[in-house]
Amino acid sequence: MKRVAIGLVFLTLLVQEVSAEDRRGWFYLFAGAGRGSGDGSPSVVQGGAGGEFLLKSGFGLGGEFNHTTSARRTGGFSAAAVNASYHFGGREAGRKLVPFVTGGGFFMLGGRDAGADIGGGIQYWWTDRMALRVEFRTHILSSDVPYIHMVRFGIALR
Repeated sequence: MKRVAIGLVFLTLLVQEVSAEDRRGWFYLFAGAGRGSGDGSPSVVQGGAGGEFLLKSGFGLGGEFNHTTSARRTGGFSAAAVNASYHFGGREAGRKLVPFVTGGGFFMLGGRDAGADIGGGIQYWWTDRMALRVEFRTHILSSDVPYIHMVRFGIALR
């Protein structure tokens, strides 16, 4: 847990530093719920934080830390992810509604499991510095539950 906290602090400082002048980066907090694929798959709840930085023409890079709790794993598990994204019209100044797609890989902290995720959603910037974030993600695992489908809600800050 200490590594996750240090990583979140580092990610927050990095996003704030690179986005201070041009507003191309942001930090986000999220919570979500979902279900694994297959018969008898557990329901899951996930929370975490991440950051993204737009590079060029709406393409971006980001990372996040999350903790997932399910009915089958007492205490749940934590993961770190690195994702690429595309934000449709994301570099246009003053744009309020910005749809996006994202995908990348993750590894579980303290374990050997890894996987990939893919998804998409919308950020609604109701002020210049704050947005509502809604997204759907599918996590592809290498364990006995091959997929976890999740809806996540959050706040983005820049």
